[in-house]
Amino acid sequence: MKILTIEVPDETDEVEVRMVVACKLYQNGGLSIGKAAQLARVSYRYFVENMGKYGASLWQNYTGEDLLNDIKNAQARHC
Repeated sequence: MKILTIEVPDETDEVEVRMVVACKLYQNGGLSIGKAAQLARVSYRYFVENMGKYGASLWQNYTGEDLLNDIKNAQARHC
């Protein structure tokens, strides 16, 4: 990954800035959800549970094809 340095006001929360950037990159398809959580330096669970606060949705990149694949995988595991 590249290192990017930005100046923000002292009262700015670093986690907040990282979440905004990571969510935007996830929304644009530039990062997977796991990579976005890593960029934000938060756990996968925290990222998923809080991404809605930043306008991102877990399902925005989830296609009908993804759903069909998930159903097939679930059926294969339970047969």
